[in-house]
Amino acid sequence: TAADIGGKGVNLDTLIRLGFDVPAGFCVTTRTFREALRLWTRGPGGGDLVQRILERPFPPRIERELRDAAEGLLRMAGTGLAARSSATEEDQDERSMAGQNETVLNITTPDGVLAAIRRCWASLFSRESILYRATGATGDDNPEMAVVVQQVVPAAAAGVLFTENPMDPGEMLLSASPGLGETVVSGRAVDTWYLDRAGEVLRAQIAEKPTLLAARSTGGVE
Repeated sequence: TAADIGGKGVNLDTLIRLGFDVPAGFCVTTRTFREALRLWTRGPGGGDLVQRILERPFPPRIERELRDAAEGLLRMAGTGLAARSSATEEDQDERSMAGQNETVLNITTPDGVLAAIRRCWASLFSRESILYRATGATGDDNPEMAVVVQQVVPAAAAGVLFTENPMDPGEMLLSASPGLGETVVSGRAVDTWYLDRAGEVLRAQIAEKPTLLAARSTGGVE
């Protein structure tokens, strides 16, 4: 459920059950998040919550389990990994939280995976996320963060298809850009295609695209 693996995790689970080709991965549950957070907030010393999440040692059992899972997925995938925030308040009917929480792309080491999980957890308490939640009820008074760790698809182009254009339900809307999908999520340099229900292009808006986001062979993106 979303209480265990967050909104993104639930949607990916649905796609897997329907037989779609979802990149291999694993999910760090909200239970793990709560266990680590309980330790970090109980310990002595100063620093705000984000600093504690980013800097304090993992509980030994959690670190061992995360490292084993990351090592196994890296061996199996043969490519870099992505760590994607999956908060319990994401992907609701009324509010999406789109872009508010962290995504880390093309991670090539177990240490990098552990650091990325920390960044995803910490983003739940970022200024942007807190302000977004403050603008209206999210339906979740105590949000928590799961993290989806998946194989990165080295995409030549990536996009998002809305099967109903919010401005015209009789159309579909496709937003896409060359390279990895982060440029689409951020709204930079995105082409927009309008299609009928049969998938035929009705019209298009082609953007200037001076940059392309790609995975580096040494890890990270450029």
